[in-house]
Amino acid sequence: MNRTLALDRVVGAAEAALARFPAAWTPGATLAFSGGKDSIALASAMAAMGRSVRLRAVDMGYARDWRDRIERLATALGQPVEILVVADLVRDDLTEPGIKRDLAVRRAFLDSDGASDPAVTPCTNCYNCKILSLVDAARHDAPTILFAH
Repeated sequence: MNRTLALDRVVGAAEAALARFPAAWTPGATLAFSGGKDSIALASAMAAMGRSVRLRAVDMGYARDWRDRIERLATALGQPVEILVVADLVRDDLTEPGIKRDLAVRRAFLDSDGASDPAVTPCTNCYNCKILSLVDAARHDAPTILFAH
């Protein structure tokens, strides 16, 4: 499938979803942006639809080149990006106390030897860190957070 046809299909699906659920869109919406194919596709579709979104990514602190990759993708997509750093949120006095506590507990597990056990999947803790980070940021400034899943 060529790139234009693929983007047209994603745009059509996004337009249909927003028509069916109009409350899902508000100007100034934020798109949870991992840099994976789902969030890249939705960011591309929103740009093609003329709907500017703010990309918000969550840096778990494990990959040194991750931030550069996210910033390059945002530039290529023509969308602004904000990168939340989980470790900074845990230390920030403005982070809601319950979220701060949950982030600290989940990060402690992800940093532990138990997280590397082949019988344990740390995916849930990582995912929940990202969700908690997005929710805390949204309390301050984002009327809507879009997810591309």
